[in-house]
Amino acid sequence: MELNNLLLIIYIIVDSIQYRNKELVFNFIVALILTKGGFITEIIQRRITQYHFTTLYKFIERENWLFLDIHQKIILVLIRMFKLRVIYLIIDDTFIYRSRKEKVLKGSIFYDHSKKPNKKKYIYGQNLLLMAAVVKVKGVEIALPIIAHILTYGQEMNSNKITSAKKMLLITKYFLEKYGIKPEKLTVLSDAFFSKKNFFTCHEFFSFVVQIRHDSALFLDPPKKRPKHKRGRKPKYGKRITVTSRSLRKSTVLNVYGKEHIVHYLSRRCRARVLNGQEVIALWLRFDEQKKIHLIISTDLSLSPMDLLRVYEKRNMIESLFNDLKNHFGLNKLWYQKEVPYAKMLYLKLWTYIIIKISSVLNKDVIKTYVEEYLPWRIKSKNTIPVTAGITQLLLSQFLGLMTYKAFQSKVQKIIKHQNLYEKNKYFTNNQMT
Repeated sequence: MELNNLLLIIYIIVDSIQYRNKELVFNFIVALILTKGGFITEIIQRRITQYHFTTLYKFIERENWLFLDIHQKIILVLIRMFKLRVIYLIIDDTFIYRSRKEKVLKGSIFYDHSKKPNKKKYIYGQNLLLMAAVVKVKGVEIALPIIAHILTYGQEMNSNKITSAKKMLLITKYFLEKYGIKPEKLTVLSDAFFSKKNFFTCHEFFSFVVQIRHDSALFLDPPKKRPKHKRGRKPKYGKRITVTSRSLRKSTVLNVYGKEHIVHYLSRRCRARVLNGQEVIALWLRFDEQKKIHLIISTDLSLSPMDLLRVYEKRNMIESLFNDLKNHFGLNKLWYQKEVPYAKMLYLKLWTYIIIKISSVLNKDVIKTYVEEYLPWRIKSKNTIPVTAGITQLLLSQFLGLMTYKAFQSKVQKIIKHQNLYEKNKYFTNNQMT
C-alpha cells in the first residue's frame, strides 16, 4: 500500500501545529482519520486513552495554532506533488440543519431552496460556503475542499454569499501569485445564484463557466459600419438574442446528479451585459422532461459546445462532497460555541477528508483486493468493486492503527531523504512550479 504521500501530509500537519506534545497531535490526527463521527469522546476511545479529555479540549480551544497557514501548506504540497496543471474551482453553499437556536454558532433562519417535501420552507441552521477544486490524480478526478466559511447573517453584519465568494477568488489569486503557480487552466464553476456582476472579479486571471438566468441580456456583435446620418458614439451591443424551445435542435446525453438525461441545446458566440460586453460562448439547454431553458456562459472561447457541457458537468461533484462531509465525516454534528475552535475542528475535518480521498485514489487496486478478500458482500458485480471512504478507513486502520509516533518519525525521515519532497526551501519559496 502506498503510504508515502499520506504520511507526508500528516507530517505537514504535525510539524506545523505549534504544540509542545507532538505525539498527542499525531494521535489526534490518526484518530480523526480512523473515526467517522469525530467526537472528542470517540477520539479518546479510539486512540488517545492515555490522555485526559481536558487535554484535548485545551488543544482545540486554547492553543493558538494557525490552521489557515497549515491548510495553505497542504494545498501547495498537493499541487506540486501531483503536478496539477488543470484545476476547476467550484463555489457553492449548503445548509447544516440545527435545532438548538440559542447555542448554535452563526445560526440563522434561511429559506430552503431545495423545497424538500419532508422539510419546512424556512429552516434554522448554519450556512456553509465552500470552494472545492476538481483535480485529476492518477487519471481520476476528485473534488478537494479549498476554502470553507460559515456565513454570518444579522442586522449588524453586511456580508453575504456573493461577497464572500468574491473574497475566496481574490484569496486564491493571491495564493497562486505568491508562490508562482501558473496552471494551464484555472476555471471557476458556479450556479445561477452566484452569477451576478460583482462575482466576475479577476476575469483576466480566471476563466468562468457558470450558469446565469435564462433571461439574461445577451447581444450580437455591433455592426461594423454605421450609417453616416446617425450621430453619437459607436454602439456597444448589437441585436439582442432571444431563444425559444424550438431553437434547441441539437441533442446529447448529459450526466447530472448521477443520472443520464437527454438535453437539447444551442450554442453561439455573443456579448454578455453582466460582463460589460465581454465576448462569451452562450449555451442554451433544456432537459427532455422539462420545459425550462437553462443558460450557461463561458469566457473561455476555445471550448466547443460538448466540451462546455463536460466542463460544467463537473460542478455536480461538489454535491457529493457536501454529502460526504455532512453525513460520513460528521460535519453536521460539529459543535462548538466559539468561532476559533469551531474553525479548527472544521479544517481538521477537511484535512481528514483530503487524506482519505487521496488514499482511496492512490491505493485503488489494493482496496479492491481487500474488498474481494474480506468484504465480498460489498461487491455488486464482478466488474464494479466499490472504493468508498468507509472501506478506505478500514484499510487504513490496519496500517495506522498500530503505528507509534516514533515509528512514524523514522518512516517520514526515510521518505524525506529518499524522495526529497518535503523541504521548506523547495516547497515554500516563490519559485515557479516545476
